[in-house]
Amino acid sequence: MNGFLSKSGASSLYCKIKLDYIFSKLLGGSGAVLMLHRIRDAGQSGFAPNRNLSISPEFLDDMLTDLRQRGFEFVSMDELAADLTDGTGRGETRKLALTLDDGYQDNFVNAVPIFRKHGVPYTIYVVPGYIDGTIPHWTDEIETIVAQSDRIELSRGDKKEFVTSANVAEKYQAYSRIAAELLAENNLVVRSRMLRNLALAHGFNQEAHHRQLTMTWDQIRDLSRDPLCTIGAHSMTHRMLSKLGARDALWELSESRRVIADQLGTAPRHFAYPYGEAHQREFKLAKQAGYQTAVTTINGVIGSKHCARLTALPRIMIDGRHQTMDVVNTQLSGIPGRVLSLIRKIRRDLKRAQFRPQEVVR
Repeated sequence: MNGFLSKSGASSLYCKIKLDYIFSKLLGGSGAVLMLHRIRDAGQSGFAPNRNLSISPEFLDDMLTDLRQRGFEFVSMDELAADLTDGTGRGETRKLALTLDDGYQDNFVNAVPIFRKHGVPYTIYVVPGYIDGTIPHWTDEIETIVAQSDRIELSRGDKKEFVTSANVAEKYQAYSRIAAELLAENNLVVRSRMLRNLALAHGFNQEAHHRQLTMTWDQIRDLSRDPLCTIGAHSMTHRMLSKLGARDALWELSESRRVIADQLGTAPRHFAYPYGEAHQREFKLAKQAGYQTAVTTINGVIGSKHCARLTALPRIMIDGRHQTMDVVNTQLSGIPGRVLSLIRKIRRDLKRAQFRPQEVVR
């Protein structure tokens, strides 16, 4: 019986490897841009609404080892852009570019030593407003406040409302409600006031939290001298560009590039759209602002079609809720991206059909 199970297990593994190989050849494109955020152990239980954004240092280390053993070549965003610019988009090996959004302190402490150990190039997209402390990491702030509180005080002018957050389920409900309100508010003054009121009501030190969470300009300058590191821009204030007017959206793109250039002496060539949300207007604005490439959060691999879409590149998110190589390999096979693309197309077609004039039956 044990021998049978062993052979059965080996057979299943062999089939899976063969399927991964076949689909990668058919749908895997020339490679992919991988998207990371935080490199820390966030745990797999309890209240952690942003768990998907964190992977452990151990998993990052193992993932880089595994991907290299599978024959992937790690490249910088400059190298990826060069491959796409020459019109081929494909070499002898599939290429991977690693990117990290927001400029978290744990990138410097936990991720960089691992990248250096493996000799892997990486790009960190930074938000000058985060680094300067003028713009709070609001998702992280409200997560910390809700985690530490059994009751949340919400202020609306002179009115106050209290939301219970005593258990995990209530904490998720409270977080979702506050996050939705803040995400919908693009006015930076109003959003900052809402966060400040929330912090004051719960004795939360925003400045201390910022120092602990975000890299400094000195650290970013240090990284910019690392041959493996590329510093990119992630907007000035991390607002969703598609929700802004064209003038404000272009300012987010251009001003972040200018500030980073002032700090580092070199203007960034690569951009990541905040929340990954971007459409044709934003793709054109990114090019107008001087960026060579810009990445979204649209799930997908890189292919020859992206030679003409350098400011609309897809990425594959390494999700902290699923830290297994099976999931990573499935994503790199190109299947999930192709399925999601098909779903988006069906939705667009259905939406257009709803507005199409109906034929008159005579």
